Amino acid sequence: MIGYSNFSKNLKKLRINLNLSKDELAYELGLSIATLEMYENLEAYPDEMTIKKIAEFFNCSKNELCIS
Repeated sequence: MIGYSNFSKNLKKLRINLNLSKDELAYELGLSIATLEMYENLEAYPDEMTIKKIAEFFNCSKNELCIS
């Protein structure tokens, strides 16, 4: 089962580890800053295509992004 809170924590951790601002990551992923903030704050959850895009950007699997 995909963990929403794990996704949120992992997304933020990965962004910070690459020293990316929310603005920079949102731009790279083609998302609005507001959408990225909602993902990081557990206010929204991306669809499967967006999860795949995020995982590819960070060079990790969807499982690593959503479960670990």
